Amino acid sequence: MKQLLVLIFILITGTSCKKYLEEKPDIKLAVPGSIDEYQQILDASTMITAISPASLGTIAADEFYITDQTFNAQTADIRNEYTWQKDPFQGIIIPEWTKYQYIYTANVALEGVSNITAANAREEEAKNRVAGHALFIRAYLHYHLEEIFGKPYKPASAATDAGIPLRLNALLSERTPRSTVKQVFEQIISDLNQAAALLPATALTRNRPSQQACYAMLSRIYLTMQNYEQAKAFADAALHINATLYDYNNLTITGTARAFAAFAAPNDFVEVLYAATQQHYNLLTGSTLIVDSTLYKSYATNDIRKTAFFARNASAGTYYYRGQYSGLSAIGNGPFTDEMYLNRAECLVRLNNTEAAMKDMDSLLIKRHTRNTYIPYKPATQAEALRYVLAERKKELALRGLRWADLRRLNQETTQAVTLRRVVAGREYLLLPNSNNYTYPIPQEELQHNPLPQNERD
Repeated sequence: MKQLLVLIFILITGTSCKKYLEEKPDIKLAVPGSIDEYQQILDASTMITAISPASLGTIAADEFYITDQTFNAQTADIRNEYTWQKDPFQGIIIPEWTKYQYIYTANVALEGVSNITAANAREEEAKNRVAGHALFIRAYLHYHLEEIFGKPYKPASAATDAGIPLRLNALLSERTPRSTVKQVFEQIISDLNQAAALLPATALTRNRPSQQACYAMLSRIYLTMQNYEQAKAFADAALHINATLYDYNNLTITGTARAFAAFAAPNDFVEVLYAATQQHYNLLTGSTLIVDSTLYKSYATNDIRKTAFFARNASAGTYYYRGQYSGLSAIGNGPFTDEMYLNRAECLVRLNNTEAAMKDMDSLLIKRHTRNTYIPYKPATQAEALRYVLAERKKELALRGLRWADLRRLNQETTQAVTLRRVVAGREYLLLPNSNNYTYPIPQEELQHNPLPQNERD
């Protein structure tokens, strides 16, 4: 077991800062020999905490801003990411690209259990859980890496646009080329469908994926692909297993304490379908983060989210984020139950069923407003309904690492495209719709060892 713990440490933390697609540990490692040992690798806390690279999108999206003083206190890479610079990393090692380490770990577990013959039905079930767990992690990470380092999914050009490298085995010495965006999404979908067939409908803990979590991720992915029929179908499937929403009227909100602190592990929040969190940055979790004033003012006074998600910085007179479903400083990246209601509502509007879409919105929002004060919204047109659903999506999913993917998707529609604007030391910075800067560059340290085609930046 001591050797196993060494292996887990090496696999999860890595032995070097170089070549995250190819670096092979230079010490002799023990290889797990049982299904339970492979499950222990996947259950390591670092396989959940700060696993998502979506944080790079959160830093660059339009949900918050910071003062010049706070900006100057950040490291160079964060300053560059915040202002959408052409070369944001400038050789700095960034943790988001290192998430390939976790894909490697998933591949180790997947290949390992495939070589074990189950002695009985119980072991076969456990073997399936490990395989499904590993496939889910691989798909989850490939998706969020793609939304940071790969081109946006555009139906007309996905077959030729450059996506990320797909790591589908545990051969660290194997050089991996970039796949097309279409190939990346096809692999992610395949992995999640396989995982759903192997996993139980619901999991005993939010730290393990389930069939429901697979369906929810498939809905997220098909929404990104603008395949609204499939996105709706998988939201349906996820909500068919469990559609429970928490009534925010039952929250105790006091002072500046996190409203969801009572739901920290092991008392997992009911709406979290998988408890992965974004890469941690103090910038995203401190009181120096200033919630965009337009976003904050969009919540009505009887909207409990206004106080559950945000707290006032008394000294500055601004508001910062405190709505972590984890109850801890780490910000979740889901998937979530409320996300499924929003996915389905948007798809229903786009599929010309506005009435059903508004029923989903009512089901969600009645649990977010002070009891007996919620008034259902009645849009006059389909376009008005879509604007409403998308506005509520931004409000409900604030800071959860989904806004960047939404911007990449919605900017492809003239009626939904937005220009992002930030001002630092009197200088204005703009991020135009469909800018090349919506795709981060592949870190230079990777290119030194694996000469991949670099992303164009403006």
